[in-house]
Amino acid sequence: MDLATLNVTQKKKNSNNDVVLQITKSQLSTIIMVLAAIVFSGFTLLAINLESPFIQELLISEIIILMILFIKSSNSNKIKK
Repeated sequence: MDLATLNVTQKKKNSNNDVVLQITKSQLSTIIMVLAAIVFSGFTLLAINLESPFIQELLISEIIILMILFIKSSNSNKIKK
């Protein structure tokens, strides 16, 4: 066997062991929204524990950002052809 044939068989052996994750756009947006909600709740709990004077402003800004994320990803925002 020549060197080219050995390289092809080696690549085939390596590709059989590969794991490829495929994520759709809607799954990715859902993951981002869940992560954002977790991070925001962590910030809120930290602010409550530290007795921050800006808790109300923090909650308002988090609610606005989450509303924008949910409105952007909702089905009613899509234009149907």
